[in-house]
Amino acid sequence: LPLFLLWFLTVIIISFHSECESIQILREGDKSPGKYLSDKLKTNITYIIILYTPLLIINTIFNNEFLFINILFVVTQIFLLCFTICFKYSSYRPTKNLIGNSIAVAIISICSALPYFFPLPAIFSLFYFDKAKKNLNQYLND
Repeated sequence: LPLFLLWFLTVIIISFHSECESIQILREGDKSPGKYLSDKLKTNITYIIILYTPLLIINTIFNNEFLFINILFVVTQIFLLCFTICFKYSSYRPTKNLIGNSIAVAIISICSALPYFFPLPAIFSLFYFDKAKKNLNQYLND
């Protein structure tokens, strides 16, 4: 049950990435597309780890046999968040709501909860990272 609730929390967190920020916010740090994506991913991964670690430590204390499952769960949730961010920026358009992306994100989110599909978020994260860099290149390198 705790893992299901944390998965649901991840789904809520990734829903914040369905709307594109304005071009002014995107260009604020004057970064390259790769640096911008890396910073965005590092920040969000740090937030997930800080948020989930205490709960997963408590879950591991009470359920020692779930240690491997807890570790795998955190890694999967991190890749799910990375996929969502990379997918968002691969189709980024300033101040647009990417409601169409929600379907793909929902499918990958559901798949990440099923054991045989754990690698899907990681595979799609890698695939969309390059696409996101190429798409952001037109906005960040004028």
